[in-house]
Amino acid sequence: MDSQESPEFYRDQSPEEANKADLEVIDYITKIDPTYNIVSPILTPRFAPSCTHQSMKWMGDLMKKHNNIPCQTHISENENEIKWVQELFPDSKSYADVYDQAGLLTERTILAHAIHLSEDEKDLISARRSGISHCPISNSSIGSGLAPVRSLLNKNIKMSLGTDVSGGYSPSILEVCRQALTVSRLVGYTTKNDKDKLSVSEVLFLATLGGAQVCNLEHKVGNFQVGKKWDAQRVDLSVENTPIDLFDWYGAEEPTPESKIKWFVDKWFFSGDDRNTRQVWVDGNLVLDKD
Repeated sequence: MDSQESPEFYRDQSPEEANKADLEVIDYITKIDPTYNIVSPILTPRFAPSCTHQSMKWMGDLMKKHNNIPCQTHISENENEIKWVQELFPDSKSYADVYDQAGLLTERTILAHAIHLSEDEKDLISARRSGISHCPISNSSIGSGLAPVRSLLNKNIKMSLGTDVSGGYSPSILEVCRQALTVSRLVGYTTKNDKDKLSVSEVLFLATLGGAQVCNLEHKVGNFQVGKKWDAQRVDLSVENTPIDLFDWYGAEEPTPESKIKWFVDKWFFSGDDRNTRQVWVDGNLVLDKD
């Protein structure tokens, strides 16, 4: 972050110093994990106004040389930010074009927020196969707007969920799930189109396989497909002193196994918390066991 727009305490002294620091971090992580199996470096131009084109172009060139290093940045979080980007980069067609001109829009790029994208920007991001991290808690807390997730999915853009703490107030992806559902319903109300509303299953997809796709890790994690890493948690809805109460099944008809599972998932989705999580596995290793 070498732009004069950044406060002095949050600014690299020069593009050269910024590049040097990036290479030192990449070298350090590579020594620890040469194949980036557990931890990976990620280039992070905080957002366009905090960087010069020279610095972003250097990162774009670095991504071409190293095809396993991802990039994360912000885009179109609020309307004043977009106007600011237009002033700082007058030769660019749009916010997305700023990154594209620097070579930073790739299939390994994660773009946070993306609330106010134009249709041309959506098409560009889709064509570059970049991914978007939807941060509903942060967006609502700051008052940035309502991300139209359905319209992004309709453009075949990879979508995931993000916390963006401390813009958001919670590091819990489950809480982000709930807010993503709520925001989509507000979008549906605003557009008068119920198709813009997301379902519980769609939101859980964004939190799991969607996130894996955005991070280009869908071949390793994201669901329970045979051959993938066993990253999982065991949820117990019968644990005492949690927000969840289980009652006998009520309904006109006897529930099917599928409908009962959906009912349990909905219960956990809307009311569960960490007290219901009894065991957690990461890559097949049991890292949390409360029982």
